[in-house]
Amino acid sequence: MNKVNRIVLGMCLLVAFSAIPDAGGDGFPCPVPAYLGCGFLYTGGTFSSIKFPGADLTFADGINDAGQIVGNYTTAAPGFGSFLYNAGTFSTISFPGAGPNSTLAHGINDAGQIVGSFFQGGDVHGFVDKAGTFSTISVPGAFFTRAYGINDAGQIVGFFCCPGHSQGLFVDNAGTFSTINVPGAGDTEAHGINDAGQIVGVFFPPLPEPETLLLLFIAMIAFGAAAGRSQFQWRARPSPRAFE
Repeated sequence: MNKVNRIVLGMCLLVAFSAIPDAGGDGFPCPVPAYLGCGFLYTGGTFSSIKFPGADLTFADGINDAGQIVGNYTTAAPGFGSFLYNAGTFSTISFPGAGPNSTLAHGINDAGQIVGSFFQGGDVHGFVDKAGTFSTISVPGAFFTRAYGINDAGQIVGFFCCPGHSQGLFVDNAGTFSTINVPGAGDTEAHGINDAGQIVGVFFPPLPEPETLLLLFIAMIAFGAAAGRSQFQWRARPSPRAFE
């Protein structure tokens, strides 16, 4: 992309952001380039921007039928936090005792129950917030546990890690854990669940064994050396026109 195209693209982005009305924050629609990114609300074909006051980056991650939104933000401090946006008002979400820069919110159901993650003591745990009462979600023996989605029945999905790889997590309304693993996948993460119990997420292929990675590395070096030798020979060959 040349300089002219970059300038045109920047102007287009500025116009695009300026055309989005502000749904909350500092009273302006995410100025460019001072603001790194905005959340958005899409309603009936209309976009509104969501900006946590004083933040330079806002993520809107979950919404319920009442229009309550949860998400996360970063500041230039640097730092981060999570929020609930309800009827035009922001409030922060922080797991009790976890300290600053430690809580992330990801999902909310129609009862206003919120799920997310928090960092404490070098570990990552999931949580559910029910009307201000927080409960920890932590798979025994896991390095970290993250809660991403919750439906109206209180069923929660997320993922946990280690040993080995990430596994999808399902927590029923009685607090019982079960795993969700896509067959043949290396890692599985569950990100959302609806009231019918349908679950969505992402999976990744298994990583090669160390021996396989070593062989691939050696093959890449050999291929690079062969390609370099071939290029040298081609350039060293005299042009037929040199003898005309």
